[in-house]
Amino acid sequence: SAGVDRAAVLGISMGGMVAQEMAITAPARVSGLVLGCTMHGGKEAHPPPASFFETCSGLADGEPAATDAFLRAMLPPSALEGPAGERLLAQFHASFVQQRRNAEGLRGQLAAMMRFNSTKRLGSLGDCPTLVVTGSDDVVVPPANAASIAEKVPGAELLTWPDAGHFWWQHRTVEVCERIARFLLERCDR
Repeated sequence: SAGVDRAAVLGISMGGMVAQEMAITAPARVSGLVLGCTMHGGKEAHPPPASFFETCSGLADGEPAATDAFLRAMLPPSALEGPAGERLLAQFHASFVQQRRNAEGLRGQLAAMMRFNSTKRLGSLGDCPTLVVTGSDDVVVPPANAASIAEKVPGAELLTWPDAGHFWWQHRTVEVCERIARFLLERCDR
């Protein structure tokens, strides 16, 4: 509907699962993939910790403490130290509370994430240039998931940002943008 026949797709977290599914089911439409802090699901995946699901349940119930815990889980503690970290957390919080969400939607999202499984289908992405990105300190989607995806997608590149969490693009943002742009320009047809 956007009038674009083929595009590079960047998906983060659950969006990375959506991007995988898109590339697997409509390969002619995807010129390249950037998969950030995501997983392939199934028995070989490393799921988020149970505490994260408890936090998400609190979000669904509208608990203010859950919002703070959720946002703090997105970045490593070192990123939240000092005045700059406090400002960043305040910006995240202001943006987060403006977004509309409801309990049914959040529970559905979590259920979809837990049912997703592309493990056996990732090998079909060999013709799709793929960059898999993770933060070394991601406590939401463990970095082992990125390594597993990169291992299963023929020719995939793995990029692990040191000292970065689930929101890895917030860590050295200019370098992240430059690295992704270089991948897209060098590996993906336009």
